[in-house]
Amino acid sequence: MTALTRRNLLRAGVATGAAAAASLLHAAPARIYTPGTYTAKATGIAGDVTVTMTFDANRITDVVIDASGETPAIGQAAANKLKALLMEKQTASVDAVSGATVTSDAVSRAAAKCIEQAKGGIPVEVVTPEENMGDIIGDLNKRRGQVTGMESKGNARVVKAKVPLSEMFGYVTVLRTISSGRATSSMEFSHFEEVPANIAKEVIEKASGKRKELE
Repeated sequence: MTALTRRNLLRAGVATGAAAAASLLHAAPARIYTPGTYTAKATGIAGDVTVTMTFDANRITDVVIDASGETPAIGQAAANKLKALLMEKQTASVDAVSGATVTSDAVSRAAAKCIEQAKGGIPVEVVTPEENMGDIIGDLNKRRGQVTGMESKGNARVVKAKVPLSEMFGYVTVLRTISSGRATSSMEFSHFEEVPANIAKEVIEKASGKRKELE
């Protein structure tokens, strides 16, 4: 019988973790979206325009646009064309429909919010002086973050983003350094999501290395 020691337990734990990570890596390709249906709004020419988008792991599979508050012959008429563009391009960055620029912009902004929801990440909000905003956005990008919006708050700017939780360790210290202690941040957990293949590979290699150290 094998002795039940701390070393043996650690070996077993690392081996199990490496095997599980390897299984996840080879079981299926990394997905882009968390499958489901997401809804968002943006202000059009006469009120809110609502966009509802359905996703599978890698594609936008359906788009529903409620532009009932827009001008019938212009904004409402553009909704079907915008739906077709969103489905064809698979992105929120689509050309405006001629004569319906405001409605088109509202649909594009709402669609972008839906895509952000489907991609997941930790919602992060940073309140910073204007002069530090560029450095803060650059740092969020390095952390695989996606900036979802910016707005003014008194004399400061608010940067909103979604960032993988694994990239946020030590962020408060870095933020303090970047802004000389003048910026603040808040974040909340959103959901679990499969990591990209290159990140999964790093996890497997690290786990395998620890296993060898214990042998």
